[in-house]
Parts: sequence; C-alpha cells; structure tokens
Amino acid sequence: MYLIKLVQHFEKVPVLVAIADFGSITKASAHLALSQAAVSQSLKRFEEALGIELFIRSKTGLTLTLEGKTLIKGARKILEEIELLEQEVITFKKQKLSKMRIGTHETLAIHFWPEIVEKFKKSSPSYDLSIMSGRIHSLRSQIENRDLDLILTVRPLPTPGINSIKIYDDSLEFYGSKGKKNSIIDFDDLKKIPILTDCQAHLTEAKSLISLLLEFGIVKNHSFELNSFQAAAKLAAKDMGLALIPKAIVSEMGIEKTLKVITVRGLNKKKFKHSIYLSYLKNRKDEEGILKLIKVLRNNHN
Repeated sequence: MYLIKLVQHFEKVPVLVAIADFGSITKASAHLALSQAAVSQSLKRFEEALGIELFIRSKTGLTLTLEGKTLIKGARKILEEIELLEQEVITFKKQKLSKMRIGTHETLAIHFWPEIVEKFKKSSPSYDLSIMSGRIHSLRSQIENRDLDLILTVRPLPTPGINSIKIYDDSLEFYGSKGKKNSIIDFDDLKKIPILTDCQAHLTEAKSLISLLLEFGIVKNHSFELNSFQAAAKLAAKDMGLALIPKAIVSEMGIEKTLKVITVRGLNKKKFKHSIYLSYLKNRKDEEGILKLIKVLRNNHN
C-alpha cells in the first residue's frame, strides 16, 4: 500500500527534493518557478498520503526527518535513472530516424557536397548527414551491405532493394590553359598531347574513362597517374596537358579563369556524356528525408 501511494504521488517528488536541497519552501518555489502555495500544498498532500512527516519545521527552515532522509535518498537515485533513460531514448531516436550515411566520389565530396549539406541542414535541421568518399565499386558494395544509406554515383546498375533517381546530366570536356592560343584542335593532334584525368573514373559501371580513351586510340601520358580531377585541372592550368574532367566539377571548382574548353574536331562527344544518380535503400522509415535531399540536389543543378 505504501508503494502504491508513492507511485500515485510521484510527480511531487521533484518538489520534495528541491525543498530538501534548499531547506526552504520559499527558495524551492523560486527554483521551480512555482508559487509558494503550490509547493506547500504538494508537500502537505504527499505527507498526508503516506501518513508520515518528511520535514521538521522550525524558524530556521525545514530539515529532513529520518523517514524523509530515506525517501529523498531513494528519490534522487530514481530521478537520476529517469534522466539517463530519457537521454538514452532521445539519442536512440535521433540515430535511428535522422541519421543518413552518404557515400560519394572524392571529387564530389570536396566541391559538391559542402554546399548541399549546408542548404539541406537549413531546411531540415533534424537530419544528421555523414559523408564517406570512395570509388564506385566500393560504394555500391557498401550500400548493398547496408553500411551506407545512399550513394551519389554515375549510372548505377539496377539492384534489388535499392532505388535510383537521376539527379542531373553532365559531360566531360577537354580543358586547356587559358593562355593557349588555339581553342580548337584536330583529333590527330589530341593523340600527341598528354591527357590529364582521374585514371580510376568511370562513365558507366562497365567501362572506365581510361578504357574509353584507349578505344579512341588516345593513350594517356604515363608521367601523370592521377586519381583526382582536381589535380588534372591544376596541371592543365599550368599547361602540362589537357584535362578531361566533368563540366559540373569545373563549375564547382570555379576555375573558369584559368581553364578554357578545347574543342576536338572529329571526336564523338556523345561518348563522354554521363548522368549522376542518387541510389538509396528502399523501405526506409525516413524516406521523406531522402526526398527532401533529392529536391535540394536537383535545385542545385537547375
């Protein structure tokens, strides 16, 4: 019966703890932002319900009785456990519903995602984005193993359990130093010029960029084994060769002042077109967040 009554009046326990801490109803009421009458009434009803006296009243204030000391000691432990439980539940909810693990190419991680993350957080502050960069085959493997929630890649292959939505179309162009006299060259001349590009980049799942160049009879200069479009752009700006990089990357890098497009006569430019897709796990509870992110991505490229 004692325990049942305690549970029925447990909402008054924080008031009792405050009275014990301050030894004064006046100070406790100020701390709790309650009226003195409300604090006094809570104490009175609690003592009446349990049939015990918790405090000894005197001119100097209130001091705990033996029963009061026992109750307050146990109450503090219970309140601490409740606080810890509340924090655990809040943290779990945030991690389970709001975390989005994004896989992306290194180039996009540097020049594409910072602005996207900033815009998305302003419109959807409850979502926590984490970004991991890697190569296309590695990213695909990670999302299939559910180590990532979504990936931004080129032309993904259909995969059970994964949705893929096109974000924007792009193409690769040849870029040379702004100081070059000619902006148009013949295809035969292209074969003599060092090609600067990301040697591991893909336009499709099945074919790498280097494989496509070899099909055209264009052999990259082996002095530059690059794994970065950024490095290719920097070298091209120093007239070390021609950079073959996506137009969107040039725009994101803001290097139009140091590079210019080089048109190659006789080259089939359609072969260098590609699309960027966002792929994400199906049946997510927070798919609404994915759709919001897709909207931000598309708006950024319109």
